[in-house]
Amino acid sequence: MPRHTSFRFRLDPSVEQGRVLSRHVGAARFAFNQALRLHKDARAAAERGQGRDCTPEAAPGVGSHDDHPWRDVSNPVHVPWTGFDLINEFNKWKRSEAAGRQFLVDPTGMTQVHVTGLVWQGRVLAQVFEEACVDLGRGLKAFTDSLAGSRKGPKVGFPRFKKKRLTGGSFRIRNKTNKGRSSIRVGDGERVRSVTLPKIGMLRVRECTRRLRRMIAKDRARILHVTVSRGANRWWISITVEAADLHPARRHTPPPAESPRGENRWVGVDRGLRTLVVAGSSDGVEVLRLNNPRALRRGLPRLRRLSKAVSRKKKGSKNRGRLSCVWDDSMPGSVTVVAMCCIRSPTSWSRTTPGWSWKA
Repeated sequence: MPRHTSFRFRLDPSVEQGRVLSRHVGAARFAFNQALRLHKDARAAAERGQGRDCTPEAAPGVGSHDDHPWRDVSNPVHVPWTGFDLINEFNKWKRSEAAGRQFLVDPTGMTQVHVTGLVWQGRVLAQVFEEACVDLGRGLKAFTDSLAGSRKGPKVGFPRFKKKRLTGGSFRIRNKTNKGRSSIRVGDGERVRSVTLPKIGMLRVRECTRRLRRMIAKDRARILHVTVSRGANRWWISITVEAADLHPARRHTPPPAESPRGENRWVGVDRGLRTLVVAGSSDGVEVLRLNNPRALRRGLPRLRRLSKAVSRKKKGSKNRGRLSCVWDDSMPGSVTVVAMCCIRSPTSWSRTTPGWSWKA
């Protein structure tokens, strides 16, 4: 049975590659905002024309795709709700006059309008626009499901426009195969610590990619898509693959009834606030206790100092932006690093503790 897993690496791009990655992040944000603007404009036009709510729940025939209320011929206004419809609407817009135009004046003084569309769309990968529309479609579906009460968990609000920032942002690229060659490759050529992306090229990574390369070479994994995200002065890439099921030797098997105490037995792991982890066997015997290192309390003086330094800078200035990068950066000894180490510590303990199998 296949399973979906991901591998996360830190990128080491050059200055020019960093600009290309930032351009793709901006393109994804632009496509998301423009698709959301097209959706809101269509809803406003439909509300003016129909005089009723334009959510999918308010119209009949929501359950079937064939009876979608905004695909009816009698309804002149088409409101895109799904990712497929948003992609089509965005593709129509980027070729229209609203996306870009030029006024050409001939020697006689006659002026003509030349529709250029989105002139810079060739500088980025087209999949970035599509995946941004897909993300918006998922957000709209989560909003409508939460509004109808069919979605569990806390209430989900309506999607909002994304703000341009110096840090943060991401884009996603799907893997396509052409004549047996994947568009996304790991360790291509002589540089094994690299990831090759379409339209971007080969990007160096800091960590070793041997495990992923071996899984791909033995047909035990297939790359589905990658997500490139921007942190504080750092770039990360997450490779999602469809991998084969774990080897039977690495699976947790129930212990035999005649096994002695302390060998191949299950334990339960409970996480709390005062104590990070408490592990105990089924008969109530505590086998492990990890105390909370109080990462926030230890990091408050440093966070207080950086917060005062950021508040003294003028909003929108470059000095405030540079200091915000230092604020968001995961430096050694910061709260983020200590917290992540605490979260991963039970995994390292389970690997070094013989005779016990951990089950959270």
